[in-house]
Amino acid sequence: MTRVLVAGGTGLVGSAVVAECLARTADVRVVSRHSLPPDSPRRHLAAQYLQADVTGGEGLNTALADVDVVIDVLDGKLGSARRTLTTGAQNLAAGAAAAGVRRLVLLSIVNVDEVEFSYYQAKTAQETIYRESRVPAATVRSTQFHEFVTAFFDAGRKLRVTPRIRGAKFQTIAVADVARVLVDTALSEAEPPGIRNIGGPEVLGMDAMARIYRQFTGVRGPVVPVPLPGPLGKFFRSGGNLTRKNAVGKITYAQWLEAREAESLPAVDLR
Repeated sequence: MTRVLVAGGTGLVGSAVVAECLARTADVRVVSRHSLPPDSPRRHLAAQYLQADVTGGEGLNTALADVDVVIDVLDGKLGSARRTLTTGAQNLAAGAAAAGVRRLVLLSIVNVDEVEFSYYQAKTAQETIYRESRVPAATVRSTQFHEFVTAFFDAGRKLRVTPRIRGAKFQTIAVADVARVLVDTALSEAEPPGIRNIGGPEVLGMDAMARIYRQFTGVRGPVVPVPLPGPLGKFFRSGGNLTRKNAVGKITYAQWLEAREAESLPAVDLR
């Protein structure tokens, strides 16, 4: 049985990756800096949970012992957490080589190396570390998650407006679809593909996504176009974040949002 270490396995993507691995009867070990409460909905009983600091190295050797494949879905968008992407990647790659790990799989972003944006530049550096590792590595570059765009819409709910980025287009993908591809790559017997791009099943302008959001949430008030200046705004407006030929996602934005809203409804006592 393949033993998979999921670095960042307590987060949004990581917990989905753990579930996907377990569904395929892989032996799963999860490593994170902080422990997960026993009653957390993101904790899977069949997985082993260990604490380790990828940036400092504490606990990493123990976590990597007897591991076949590492799937790295760690994130660090702000401040010192950004070191998780670079120093963390260096430590994981070096530790994996010393432990005899046979494959590394990294989650990244479509066309991440084409944007002069600090977070994207850190992700590009992370990719380079994996590519130059002594362990064969694969990078799965994904388009934005459904949650990414929805966070913009949710932010306006208290103000009773629906903000949208002017001129932006997205090919959002469900986290479950991303997890499926990451685990496919991790468990494949073929050579690692280097870089693989994946995206959701449809390309939508943010105005169309706003209409879908309002349909399923019942939010009222105006849709307010807002500018997103700088390289990232240009990236989204130009379609640089899309990968139309690699639409592997199955779950549309409307399907995902409908499911999210259904889960958030209060239970009804029918007694």
